[in-house]
Amino acid sequence: MGGADDKDPGACGEGMGGPTGTRDDLFVDRGGDGRLLGDAQLGEQVRQRLGGGLLGLIIDGHAHVKSTLPRGGQGGKRRFGVARAGRRAWLKPMKTLRLCLLSAVAIVAALTLSSCNNKEQMKDSPAAGTPRAIIHTNYGDMTVEFWPDVAPRTVENFLKLSREKFYDGSAFHRVIQGFMIQGGCPNSKVGARGAPGTGGPGYQIKAEFNNRPHVKGVLSMARSADPDSAGSQFFVCHGDASFLNNKYTAFGKLVAGEEVLNKIAAIRCVGMEGSTPTERVEIISVELVEAK
Repeated sequence: MGGADDKDPGACGEGMGGPTGTRDDLFVDRGGDGRLLGDAQLGEQVRQRLGGGLLGLIIDGHAHVKSTLPRGGQGGKRRFGVARAGRRAWLKPMKTLRLCLLSAVAIVAALTLSSCNNKEQMKDSPAAGTPRAIIHTNYGDMTVEFWPDVAPRTVENFLKLSREKFYDGSAFHRVIQGFMIQGGCPNSKVGARGAPGTGGPGYQIKAEFNNRPHVKGVLSMARSADPDSAGSQFFVCHGDASFLNNKYTAFGKLVAGEEVLNKIAAIRCVGMEGSTPTERVEIISVELVEAK
């Protein structure tokens, strides 16, 4: 993951970070935030018989009407105006209808909100049978819960590498407090050749970008400028990194060990980017346990 700080926010790259300037930094546009425009207006439209027809919109106890009135036996003249609902006999039954419609809308809205909340809870729950991972480090343990529902291939790849003990003896080689800690590079192992941050498992996996936000504790895959270049390197967010949303594959979150994440993120760092920790943060092993 290369080049991600306040000045260069897009930094999560594998195959990047070499000392000879081989870094292929990816700049991520922080813009593109949307906003909700306008509020829905609720009204009732009533239509009477064609002769002297009336089309009304009732809002806040007033009838906003457009009426066609006869004029001297000639063509109708359109008139627009506002009349108090209480002054029209035909508005009395409409008031009852309006209350019924408002009640119905409120019930539908409540049911919809409840359904959405249930779906969100289901989305945040791990799939049955998917284990958790305990990342044992010399600073303590962090427990991860996975999201196979939104990133199945990515989760399976991490589990595969963990079973093969691929991560054992590697290190969190890149630390930016308030942003993330990055690890999973085999070049970070003691005695390994190559610059930390430039290694991988020998293959790449396809991106599985999703709508899970990059907030503190979220586990996501590091990659280079190519969306499908992730392999083994991953990072754990140490703060809000919403500018990475839908650009990096989030595939899990911490469910225990936030204090360990904070301790690692607080290590003094050096280097051009200020992200090389002055103390070794070793991943002793990754233990897979049955999900609770």
